[in-house]
Amino acid sequence: MARLLSITVGIKSHLYSHLAAARQTRRMGHIPAIASPNAGIRSDVEHAGVEFIPLRPAEGTWRSAPYRGGIRGWLGGHDFVAERRKAILSGAGVPQAAERFGPDLTIIDSELHEHILVSHLSGCPTASIEFHLSTSRKPNVPVLSQFYLPEDTLISKLRCNLDWQHMLARRRLGRMLRKWTTFGLDKHSTLEALAQRSGVRLHDLVDTGQWQYYAFPGIPCLRATVPQMDFAPEAARENEWFVGPLILEAKHRLYCDDSLQRCVGFLDSRPAEDPFIILSLGSIITSRRVIRDAIAAVKGKPVSLIISTGTEKDTTLTPNLPGNVLAEPWLPLKELLPRAQVMIGHGGVATIHECIDAHVPLLLYSLGTMDMNGNVARVHAKGLGIAGSENDSADDMWRHIERLLTEEHFRDRCRDMAETFKRYSDAGLRNALAVCLGEGPSTADR
Repeated sequence: MARLLSITVGIKSHLYSHLAAARQTRRMGHIPAIASPNAGIRSDVEHAGVEFIPLRPAEGTWRSAPYRGGIRGWLGGHDFVAERRKAILSGAGVPQAAERFGPDLTIIDSELHEHILVSHLSGCPTASIEFHLSTSRKPNVPVLSQFYLPEDTLISKLRCNLDWQHMLARRRLGRMLRKWTTFGLDKHSTLEALAQRSGVRLHDLVDTGQWQYYAFPGIPCLRATVPQMDFAPEAARENEWFVGPLILEAKHRLYCDDSLQRCVGFLDSRPAEDPFIILSLGSIITSRRVIRDAIAAVKGKPVSLIISTGTEKDTTLTPNLPGNVLAEPWLPLKELLPRAQVMIGHGGVATIHECIDAHVPLLLYSLGTMDMNGNVARVHAKGLGIAGSENDSADDMWRHIERLLTEEHFRDRCRDMAETFKRYSDAGLRNALAVCLGEGPSTADR
């Protein structure tokens, strides 16, 4: 019986994936625990019956965001990066979590570079978990932050290559500027110092030429997706396993009962024949324009719409709602998706995976951050939904909704992809964990 420690930044999409992995880990007879610098997820973790371990660095202060913004951030930047450097060099809380739990394997969010490095240098078997649809440079595959549908032409291949080179050049420039402006207290310099203390060079451990700012080619990577979601599906590389989207079942998720009851009551009061549409733009940022256009698009139409306003506190977004619209600050998506016919979203990968798993076609309006543009492009190219435009009017949005409601091929594509998810999820995680734990490959295909 092995002990597996998961380390996550703690955002909901990552957390639910780790909880799904923990549930599968227990089915294999192993003991899971979840550690995070975000103490706010403790109740979610313990509600699922998993031990929670707070990550507290022995020195300094660690935060997920590297720098504060604006003038105040600039003026206070030196103290901020100095505290962050102390935290990283003291282990960012990883040694204390390892001493408490005694893991046989530590699985860490791929974006937590310092935690991966600390764990790996400590000698503990370490793996990363990657949530993006595409991460590596492949011929004629654009950068994940670009909305671009590649073609089999020389011009397309050149454009994809130039986009990659442009992104990497900006990163190199940004890394140099941060080093100069922080007098060597920046994250890259700190990671270099951390590696040097163990007698190795950071350059020998990381690859800075991929989508992730730091990729660790020598460390096993669990890809929480399937290769068929990318433009150019290919087999897993060495030390990499596609384990399928780690989707947590509704009964294992922590919900606000009041919100769920209001949503169910609203749907039960609506005509049974009216299609049900969900609008959710994630829990971090939102778009007032998309919300307002959606309300205008369905006003007077024979459909029911439930909106998640997310972190947006502006009550003028949803004044005098029509009778076929309900607005909630937060939605229990996993409970609602089985009743939905269309999802209007922002391009977040976790929402995309959950909608496909429920066979719900997507209308996506990318909010333009991180991987959203590339996610939307892939959903559009695979026929899993429609990519909305920032210039869409309410009438345009309604035309998109009508297509998704009436053209069956969208739902058929979602159903086919959901079957692909299942094929990978059934054996993918078990196989990956067996190899990472040194138990040898299972009989399942990678």
